[in-house]
Amino acid sequence: MTTFANILVPIDYEAPADAALRAAGALARAAKGRLLVVHALPLPIYTMAEYPIVPIDGAWVRDETERLREHVRSVLEPEGEVPAFEVDVRVDTPALRILQLAAERRVDVIVMGTHGRSGIKHLLLGSVASKVARLAPCPVLTVPAHGRPKLGALTAEAQAAGRAPAAATTAGPGEVGEVMRYVAITVGPEEMLEDARVKMAQHRIRHLPVVENAKLVGMLSSVDFGPYIGQLARTKVHAAMTADPTTVGSGVDTATAARLMLERRVRALPVVDGERVVGVISASDILEEYARAART
Repeated sequence: MTTFANILVPIDYEAPADAALRAAGALARAAKGRLLVVHALPLPIYTMAEYPIVPIDGAWVRDETERLREHVRSVLEPEGEVPAFEVDVRVDTPALRILQLAAERRVDVIVMGTHGRSGIKHLLLGSVASKVARLAPCPVLTVPAHGRPKLGALTAEAQAAGRAPAAATTAGPGEVGEVMRYVAITVGPEEMLEDARVKMAQHRIRHLPVVENAKLVGMLSSVDFGPYIGQLARTKVHAAMTADPTTVGSGVDTATAARLMLERRVRALPVVDGERVVGVISASDILEEYARAART
């Protein structure tokens, strides 16, 4: 019987998440394991011109961290001994943060609640659980809003050495070329960040390959502007870009691209054909495509 000693539990303070926490607590007690409880805070976005600025309030994160610790204890104490646990609170997109932690911490299983949405609600709201279940590097145990928990889809190859999934999911696109955004929009390292910001706003994109003499030299994301707010017109792209970025080809499978993003802690990868940049694939592109595939 497989032992799940390192268990990740996403929490949104709703009933299905609490049910998942109780199920995870029972697993942890049986295996003498520990819980990693994660809560993603919503992005507080204010707009200056066309650039979104995300202010991170340290006190807010600290307060939410303590709130989560107290919540975990209040849910688990009536069930018996509270297993060892730690909490992770971050301003981030829920599915992406869950997947990132699962890869970084090499968890044995993710236990998460599902609200059981169907029909138009699922189409409009999507499902964090379904996105995680299709891209996670470990087994996913889903706890529905009503009924008993069930083992969800085992996804991508498990990262822990010697552990292979008992079943594989085939839903979703196969290759990067099916999902990527084919763009010829780039920026030079000597251009100003303000020029890059304008390009992103005009084309409604968040990532720009940085090209010099037809060669990829970096990657610029909208979040890279943060430290230079107020100085965008006086700061060159090379000061903020990620140099020598990881790249993929259009024939690489999307699961591999997703794992590369998690391992390198980036949200997008340039897609190249030889030395020529032919597009960009982002984590959001992959998640959206998997969600569409799940509905068909």
